[in-house]
This record gives sequence, C-alpha cells and structure tokens, in this order.
Amino acid sequence: SKTNSTIRTVTDKLETLLLPEVPHLIEDLMLELSRTYIQLTRDKASVGTAREKEIVAHTTYTVVMALLKLFAVVTPFITEKVYLNLKESFSLKEESIHLFDWPTFDETSIQVQLEKDFSLASKVIQATLHAREKAQIGVRWPLSHIRVATTNDNAQNSLERSKDIILQQTNIKELLIDDTFRDAKATVKADFKKLGPDFGAKAPKIVAALAQDSSESILAALEKDKKYPVKVDDETIYIVAAHLIIDREVPENYIEADFGVGQLYLSKESNEALEGEGYAREVMRRIQSLRKDNGLVKTDRISLFLKLDPELETMLQAWSQQIVDKVGAKIMKLSTNNPAKKHSISSKEKVKDHSFEIFFDKV
Repeated sequence: SKTNSTIRTVTDKLETLLLPEVPHLIEDLMLELSRTYIQLTRDKASVGTAREKEIVAHTTYTVVMALLKLFAVVTPFITEKVYLNLKESFSLKEESIHLFDWPTFDETSIQVQLEKDFSLASKVIQATLHAREKAQIGVRWPLSHIRVATTNDNAQNSLERSKDIILQQTNIKELLIDDTFRDAKATVKADFKKLGPDFGAKAPKIVAALAQDSSESILAALEKDKKYPVKVDDETIYIVAAHLIIDREVPENYIEADFGVGQLYLSKESNEALEGEGYAREVMRRIQSLRKDNGLVKTDRISLFLKLDPELETMLQAWSQQIVDKVGAKIMKLSTNNPAKKHSISSKEKVKDHSFEIFFDKV
C-alpha cells in the first residue's frame, strides 16, 4: 500500500513541478521498508515457511526496485550504483536503472486506513522506546503494560487494530487504552511571558479567567480543538498550548511520553516472570553471538552447558525449551556446578547482578 501511494504522490508532485517535496516522500518509504517491514518480518524471513520467505523476498525486491526508479531522478549516480550491484547479484536484464519505465501504481492496492494505523502505531512505538530510554530499561527486558490516554476516538480505534504490533515492537505485555490516565494529575497555569506580547493589556484578565477554569477542561479542549476559549470583556479570546505552562505529576512507577494525539505511560514495575524472560533473552543473545564469533552457521547444532547461580537457574528453567530452539542446541544442561568435561567453546558473562558461564561444542 505504501509503495503504491508513494508512487502516486511522487508522480503527481513531479508532474506539477513540486520538486522539493519529492525526496522526503521517497525517504519515508525507504524508512518504512527498513524500520518497519523488515523488522516485522524478520522471523518469517529466517525461520518461516518457504511460502513466507518467498512473500518477504518478493515484497522487499518490489519495494527496493520502486525506490530505485523513483529516486533515480533525484540521485542518478547513487541509484545507478545500487542497481548495478543488484544486477550483478541477481542477474537482472536491464543495463541501467535509467532504462526502466517510470513505475505505475495500483489504486486497488492502496489502503489509506492501514497506512494511517501504521503511522500512529509508529509514533506510539517511538514514544514507548523513548520512555524506556528515560527509565533506562532496555527493549530486551519485557515490561507489564503501557497506558495510552487520548480522547481521540479515531486514535483509540486505530491503536486497538495495531495493538499486537505495538506490543511486539516494544516488548510490552499489555496495552491499555482510555480517555485519560486518572493517576496522572495535570496542572495548567498561564505563561505571562507568552500572553503579554500576544495580548497586551488583556493579558492580566486572561490570566484571571484561566485561574477560574479547571486544568482538565483546558487540556481537553486543547487536545480536541488545539485552542481554548477565554471570555474577556464580552470578547472571546482563543489561547493555545504555547500560552500555558503545563506540568504533570506522574506516579513514581510510570514514565510519561507524548505521541502527538495523547500521552502514554510506561509502567516500570517488573516481577519474577518478566525478569526471567529478560534474562533468557540476554542469555540467548550471548550464545548466538558466541556461535557467530566461532564461525557456526544457523544449521549447526551444539551441545550446550550453562553454569548459573541458583537464582538464575530457577528463572531460566521455564525458558529451557525456548533457549534450545533459539540457539540450535541438540542438548542443553543447566547447572550451578562446573561441567564434567571440557568444552571447545566457553565464555564468562554477566547480565545485571548475575554472572554465568557458557560452554558448548559443535555436534
């Protein structure tokens, strides 16, 4: 959908000579391919069925070729170099990217609502990842929930449709959507430094009028209409968010972030099950890295031994099968003791407060 709508828009911009508006449209499609599609289909591309792998490869190739054709009018030499690399790798027939016809679009493939859903989901994902950074909690560590507060009905419905993707991309277990987050208290007061230059002698009366209204009603109007009406001497004056100082008191166990049409609140609280999943992810990542460093390929199987402290061993027991499947282990043993035999590959690791050792052989 995004590819066809981009071809349609770029074609229109070029035909009406709105040339400066073209590059960012093509860049946006490229980023959607690399940051969204490739990421969401990574498992299908690596361990999916033959049909799933074929679909991902076909889609990626189709979008890349469309991107090259579109971008060839902006950066002719870079696109030519990229195409020639593809031509050599995939035995493509055309001698140059500039010998292709201009791409056409299929109107029936454009799904406007789907693109809007993904656009909003992307904003929520980025806001959640930003909140994780503020909380200093890496994305490999699962968290219980995020609360989204927005009075926009379209946004609420859109987020319901995109819920699974948002949770997958942010490693969160639950997404709760509501008009407001009642545990977060917002306070609004007039910013005289901004009101004075804009309204002059009326500014003190605006400040007095604002003091009579609740913070909730002011914020609700700003979120819905982007402005708030204030009555001064029988005249209605509209103020915007820039005229106000908005402070929020958020519960200590939450991190707040804005996503354009509302706020989200990331819960920092964890529990033993979430911690166990986080450690399992880290252990799998370290094993995979060690496999790669020692030249093993995906089809190679290993005999794996993990020496763990008692607490970490208990947490990882529930994740034994997932670890075996992910790292390609034919057999695996978890223990608090040293292995009985010597292994060809080993490494000492530490994650947070837990140290552990990895031992394995190729089998």
